[in-house]
Amino acid sequence: IREDSVEVSAQADELGSSRTQVAVSTEGPGMRIAFNIHYLQDALAAIQTPSVALEVSDPVKPGTIRPVGEEQAFLHLMMPMNTA
Repeated sequence: IREDSVEVSAQADELGSSRTQVAVSTEGPGMRIAFNIHYLQDALAAIQTPSVALEVSDPVKPGTIRPVGEEQAFLHLMMPMNTA
């Protein structure tokens, strides 16, 4: 997570790897954090708004994903993965 972008990357031994940059609005310092793609996909599939908020405070603490722009009673809590 950087000031104006998030780098999304994925790697699978049998499929290879991929990286892309996504423009974002951020607050706070940049960091490196990893989430399981399946849980991230589940959260994003449940949100019907074009924008989401990914809120993280520390690479080893849970993060939340919620919709932006509409009142929805949805909050997805995700535990980060240890990549060390």
